Amino acid sequence: MGKNHGNRWFVFGTFFGFMLLHQADMLLIGPLTTPIMETFPIFVATRASTGIDDAGDPGIYSLLADYFAPAVRGRVYGLLQISAPLGYTVGMVLVTAFKDVIGW
Repeated sequence: MGKNHGNRWFVFGTFFGFMLLHQADMLLIGPLTTPIMETFPIFVATRASTGIDDAGDPGIYSLLADYFAPAVRGRVYGLLQISAPLGYTVGMVLVTAFKDVIGW
């Protein structure tokens, strides 16, 4: 913990945003996969390559452990876990709002 950790909240915010968008993406694309595939055949190939972001969670937690002391680490992890339900909510709102607008 001897390093300067002045940017630890920036790192946390970046990871929070990543996990929020990841969760939103999982809910947003899932119900619309078939209509989107009908519009963009190449969609299957690009969608198959996005599974790699599922492997990021252990690294995120490890990096946050380097930035935050054990006394606050549990709270930081808890805040990070809020990204999952928020991401699902964002995804649900987006899919509901845009499915008819975009035509999917």
